[in-house]
Amino acid sequence: MTQPWYREYFGLEFFEFAERVRTAESVCQEASYLQEVIAEYAPGRTVIEVGCGLGARAVRLAQAGFDVIGLDPSERVIEEARRRCVEAKVDMRWWKVDLWKDESWPTVRAHAAICGHWFGCGHDSDQRRLLRTVRRHLKPHGLLILEGTPFWLTREFYRREGVVLGCTKYQLESEYDVATSRSEGSLSVSSGAQPVHTLPHSMRIYSPVELCALAKEAGFAVTRVNADWNADARPIVTSDTIQLIGHSLPVPPASLAVTSWATPPGVGLDLRYANDEAELLHPRPDEVWREFISSSTDCGCEHASHYAVDDPFGGERGSSVVAAHFGISIAALQLTFGAGVTSLIHDLAGLADGGLIAAPELVHGDLEAWAVLRGAEVQIVPEPNCVNEVLEAIEAFRPALLHLDRPTFAGQFFSLNQIETIARAASRLGTVVLIDESAAPYVGPQSSSACVVPKVDNLLVLRGFTKAYSLCGLRAAYCLASAAIAERVRELVTPLQVSETSFQVILRLLAAGDIFGALRARIHVAKPKMIGLLEAAGLDVIQGNRNLPWVIVRDVAGETFRLLERRGITALRPAAPPVCPPREIELLRLTVPLSEKRMASLEELLTSNVGMKAY
Repeated sequence: MTQPWYREYFGLEFFEFAERVRTAESVCQEASYLQEVIAEYAPGRTVIEVGCGLGARAVRLAQAGFDVIGLDPSERVIEEARRRCVEAKVDMRWWKVDLWKDESWPTVRAHAAICGHWFGCGHDSDQRRLLRTVRRHLKPHGLLILEGTPFWLTREFYRREGVVLGCTKYQLESEYDVATSRSEGSLSVSSGAQPVHTLPHSMRIYSPVELCALAKEAGFAVTRVNADWNADARPIVTSDTIQLIGHSLPVPPASLAVTSWATPPGVGLDLRYANDEAELLHPRPDEVWREFISSSTDCGCEHASHYAVDDPFGGERGSSVVAAHFGISIAALQLTFGAGVTSLIHDLAGLADGGLIAAPELVHGDLEAWAVLRGAEVQIVPEPNCVNEVLEAIEAFRPALLHLDRPTFAGQFFSLNQIETIARAASRLGTVVLIDESAAPYVGPQSSSACVVPKVDNLLVLRGFTKAYSLCGLRAAYCLASAAIAERVRELVTPLQVSETSFQVILRLLAAGDIFGALRARIHVAKPKMIGLLEAAGLDVIQGNRNLPWVIVRDVAGETFRLLERRGITALRPAAPPVCPPREIELLRLTVPLSEKRMASLEELLTSNVGMKAY
């Protein structure tokens, strides 16, 4: 179906016909419903109506005090709507748009969007494109009101008696095809002695479940479905129309953790990350790099030109090294390398297969951010303090994917026995368990969930080289998968992600075993000192595992963040998954200064009088 067809179908004749078959009472009821829902659920009063037609609803909203913009692809329709708006002495804007081109839409970002008249023309992909365009023109957590015609209505609903408007007669006839869920037919327009002009009619009729799925794939969280323009009514088999209510979710890149990682100006001490970890490792990563390059021909050029087509996922060459590192037995298929945990999380979001993902509220939320754009639903569960809470969540929601961080944001570890218990309980319900161990290297390989992978059939463990190794620039990470789901990982992960130079260096580091002994010893000394300084400054500290180089401080209403900011200290905020309504997480992470210089800087900034206030 081409764009000219849409322009013709959504022309003046169609909307004049639609206007005549609707009663004044129905228009009033629709406008009243829209006013009620927008006033209650939208974050503001700017509204766009997509496919506004002649603007009957839009004008009533403007009369009620909303800032309304009417959008339609037909120039004739917009001209007529503008004329009627002037007659009604209503101040609002009208905009001719190409529904598939963002650049033709007004630059305003609205608080709410109404979509109805156009919805169902074309294919499912057209509807997703339009809904995604709508989402991009809404403010964060903006409201979507999506109108649909229930699929269960019989073909008699679409067959209308001739309608006469002046000298023009309109006749709409359609047949509903159960196999395609489309209403196919035509609108015939005749005027006096003029020949009949026929406009084709083809509409996809959606069930409420199908509408919800399309909205989710476009980045909306669906909160309710009404019927017949009644906020208290749910769809039933006699409903004439349905109204889906949703809110726009933050989507990548805005919803990704990296968006908040830029270094703010004027920072005296950045405690979001550690820049002094790697020098305490033995061997040091930079020494391994230098040794590798110096032993290579022509400074490693032969590795830079290597194209690993015979082992595109790294499992063939890496499995024996990784297996020895963790003291387990794995096949090459169970090991997949990627360009950092961030990249693997992007690909593995597809493990949900469009189903439900369950995750604690403090989980690193990038996987969920990507998954919502694939139609997955995210269920946030309370941050677990015991295994039973995780088991209860699995039983309650039966998710396709359970996503956990180990350690948690607050620095807690489930034991390996507890991880096995969780995985086996999830397996009985067909749930895949994905554990992000980006921050687990500090405790050593023998404590990794990787040790559980060969014992269960549904576990994936992600490991990287950013934390402890401080090799974020290598962009290298790997996924260990239970044998039963290893092929699913390969279906999703992009091959050939890691450069050969990076690959060879990280294999050498893994072969070196547990290289973190001196780092842990330094953490054991520095962490208690940091906790003492923070508590002396009046902060509420959560210590977490003694081997991890960070602590958590409570941040009620943002007071702690502002206090630290005034003293020149930057803390890390958790990157929560994109859900509606958004979660308010009142915790901050502060990395332990390992060097004497950074510890002295922390003490000076905390004890200075700059920015002091009662806390």
